[in-house]
This record gives sequence, structure tokens and C-alpha cells, in this order.
Amino acid sequence: MEVEAEDSNGNISTLSMPFNYLQIAFALSYKPVTVIQKVEDVALAVNRTRGVRCDLYGTKAAATLASNDNNYACYIEWTQLPEGLSTLVTSYQSAVSGAVKNLGKHQLSYDAYIVNKTGSVGKVGSETVEFESTEPLPLTLDLDEKLKLSDGVYSVSINDTLLGRYTGKSSRAHVDVTLSNENGDEKYYKHNQLPFGEIQTFSAYAEKLGNSVLWNKIGYTLKASYRLAPEINIQKDFDLVVTPHPYMQVLMELDSPKYASTDTIYASVKLGLRNNATGLFEYNVATMGDGWDVYLAFKNGQVYEPITEVVEAGTDGIATIGLDANIIFERNQAVYAVAKAKSPYPEIVVERISTPRSITVVKGTAVEGQVISRLVQSRVPANFDIRFDTASYDDFRVLGDIDWQIVDSTGQWVTDDEFADRQYISIKSTSPETIKVRAVLTNKETGVITNSDEVTLISYDIPKLKIDGTNQAISGQDIELSALDNGEEPQLDTIVEWSLDNGETWALGDTKFNVVVGETALKIKARMKYASTSSEVQTGQWSEAIKYISVTKPKPL
Repeated sequence: MEVEAEDSNGNISTLSMPFNYLQIAFALSYKPVTVIQKVEDVALAVNRTRGVRCDLYGTKAAATLASNDNNYACYIEWTQLPEGLSTLVTSYQSAVSGAVKNLGKHQLSYDAYIVNKTGSVGKVGSETVEFESTEPLPLTLDLDEKLKLSDGVYSVSINDTLLGRYTGKSSRAHVDVTLSNENGDEKYYKHNQLPFGEIQTFSAYAEKLGNSVLWNKIGYTLKASYRLAPEINIQKDFDLVVTPHPYMQVLMELDSPKYASTDTIYASVKLGLRNNATGLFEYNVATMGDGWDVYLAFKNGQVYEPITEVVEAGTDGIATIGLDANIIFERNQAVYAVAKAKSPYPEIVVERISTPRSITVVKGTAVEGQVISRLVQSRVPANFDIRFDTASYDDFRVLGDIDWQIVDSTGQWVTDDEFADRQYISIKSTSPETIKVRAVLTNKETGVITNSDEVTLISYDIPKLKIDGTNQAISGQDIELSALDNGEEPQLDTIVEWSLDNGETWALGDTKFNVVVGETALKIKARMKYASTSSEVQTGQWSEAIKYISVTKPKPL
């Protein structure tokens, strides 16, 4: 308000006095310090912060039309706007939006006016904000490498809809991502500006585009750009190869629950998926492909070691593979069925592995072991305990019928039925004899019959030797001693040896022994055995006796 006063002398004085009209104020809701050149959406709004109601309009004319006796209208006049920003007015708010075009420091200013129905205007506020614009960061964009096969080549299974997650970094701004392929299919992803931070990250799952055909290689482009500055962008080009169904399985079925090591195992390997509705294992060439190479293998660490030839599966997804059972018998490891797709691309290897399968394989060849007897030589009456010991647990598992054979008087092996199917037997011998015994063994799984090594059992008798004759003699006297068996003359089949040096040397003799007595006492040893005793008996076959003879000198007549 301008007040002018004049006194009686004509002196004039003026006074300018401001005052708040209608108690109303406006302010920016956010005052930036820095903004990102070209890319950041700078959204600044002027709001009525206090005072009477005053609806905001874009122009003075619109505000005049809206004003009446009960309500006032206001409008904002932007006096400074950096290049790139534009205005937007709604009720209760006036805003600017857009991206600042130039680098450096900038000012943004506005004046606020109130208007009555007659069009009279009053300025009710103003504000100036200073901020600086900085350069935008280059965009980064990466695709999840789980499906990456090599540089620029990714794979996705025919039933999968996602290529993986892409991630990127940008300045604080809106970012648009486009995924397209060479067939013209496109997918758009929008990532809105965050209200905080100078740098923001963005990510989403990229989806497979269009219809898939197995083993197709399709060119894809993944492109990210700033929404307000699309000329700032980044692009990744890659090829996508469609691979077989991700959940297809490999089943291995065997033609028998148990095998002998001499058998050939025939395994039926099936590829496909189990239909839960029908319970059937189904194979679809369109989604799983054909001509898979299938083989059986052992697993060593992370490597599968083939143990069969490679067989090509038919159009029904089934392959029959022959395997030498002796390989399983010797290694005793779980077996895997390995299926490899016939990929047209060298860098792509698609494998499906079955669950491990333990195959029971028993020994199919002859049962091995030995016949063992605690005694092989014994004095009659003799009792020989004999058993057959298998060479290994594998032999024990397949040990079937056991027959025991003894050599008869004609030299032929004869089976003794009394000992059939016994692993332990006892043979009694009451007279001196030589017995040859062996076991005849049957592999109960394959019927292979084998003979064990033979064991020779010897029973023998020992005479009761006694030396009969004088105990005293005169020096120079010729005396005769007799070897008796059990106090009687020995039979003709006896062998007698004599020793005069306490058994150091022995001389073969007769049952009669003559010696000329010297001047010293004599110690005479004799030993006797039966001639029927086997020559293989090396100890215990002799009966020994000692005769002491004292010597006296003849007395003179």
C-alpha cells in the first residue's frame, strides 16, 4: 500500500507499506541440488502451503473465470525455466517436468498471483531455486549366464518361457528395455525412475518370444535406453538355441533281477516323461528330439565312464543295450544310463542321466576253494575231519551241491553218497591205508561243475619194539640180540634198523643183530616200522628201543 501525506505547507511524504493479503502462501514441494542431464525426469511442483483456498489455473484468464464471491483463483507464472523443462497445471498444483538439456548451474523461478472475479491481480509469493545438472552414466546391461553356452550363444529348453534375468545400472532416470528377435517378435519392459540415489539398478526376467522349434537358432536383441534420451542406449545381440524338454527323464529297466558273471545283461533304456494321468512313460519327438545316443556308464567323480557301446534310441525313445555282466562283477559299482542328444551345434551338449542302478551279479564260473583236513597222516585207528573252504565270499554265494569222491582200488573216483551236500565230512580208517579225496562242486546259479584239488590221507600202524637178549657180556664175547614186536617174532613186512652211535647213523638189518663186545659198556638202539607204511609218512612211523649191555673182564683160571 502506498500512502501519501501533505501538510499545510505543501510538504509531501510517502510511505510504502506491504501486508499479507488474504493470508496465502505457495512453495516448491522439492528443491533439488543436482539433476541428471537429459535423462532425469525433473518433476517440481508448486503447492499452496497455507492460507485460504485458491484453486490453481494455468493462465490469468482461466483463473479470472473461475473466481467468484466465495472462492478465489490463483495462477503461477514461471519466470525462469531451464531448457528442456515444461509446465503442467492441475487444481491445487502447478508443476514442471522434463529433463534439463544442458550441463551446469541453473535457476528456476516462479511468481504466484491471486485473481478475483473482476480480474484484479495480487502477487502473493515468489521463489527461486538453484541446482546443477551432471552428466548421465552410461547404461550397463547383462543377461543371466546360467543359460550361456559361449560368447553370444544362449540356450533355452523348448518348454521354458524365460531366458533368465537381465540386470543393469543407470543414472536416476526412467529406463526402457526392449527384447526382440529376428522374426519380428518384441517385448517391452519399463523401469521407472527412483526418487533417491544417483545410481539405480533395474532387472526383470526376459521372456522367450514367439513359437519354439527344437534346435532352432534365433537371433535376439536386448536393448536398454533412457526414456527421455533414447539416443543413450546399450544393446546386446545373442543367438538363442532351443534345446529338448528340460524335464525329460531316462529310465533303465533290466530283463532279470540277478545275473551270473558269464551272462550278458540286456538293459532297456527309455527316454521321456511319465504321464501322471495315465501312469505311462511317454516320448514326444517334437519336444524331445530323436536319435539320442545312449550308453551305460560308471560314475568316477563328475565323469561318466562308458562301459558299453553307444546305441541310438529309436523314434519311440527306447534303446536296448547289451552289457557284459563280468564288468559289473569285477567293479561292483552302480550303473547309470547316459543319453546324449544329437545336437547340430558343437558347443551345445545336452545330456540326461538316469538314477544309479545297482545290478546284482554273482560268480558264473567254477566255484573255487580248497579241501582242508586238520590231519592228513595219522596212526590207526584214524579219524580225518575234512572240509571245503571257498576261496571268496563270491564263491560261497554260488556254492551249490557238493559231492565227495574217493579213489577206489581200481584207481577210479567214486562218489560216496553218505557225504552228499556236506561241506564238512569225517572219514574213519581202522587199518593202514592211503585215501585220496576230492570235492565235486556245482555253481548253483550256472550249473558249472568243477573238481577241487585232491587231498591224500594216510593211516598207518606202529609196531611195539623190544630188544631181547643179554644185559651183561664178557669183553670179546659175540652176542646176539633179537628185535621183537609186541614180545613176538616180527612179521615178514617189518623193517628193522640198528644204531651203535646213539641214533646218529642207522644200518638196515634183520630182526637178529650180532655184535662183538669190547671193553666198554654198550648202548644199542633199534627201530622198527611196517613195510606197508607209506613212504610219504616222514615222522611217527618208527618204534624205537634201547639195549644197555654192561661188560666184565674174564677172570683168570
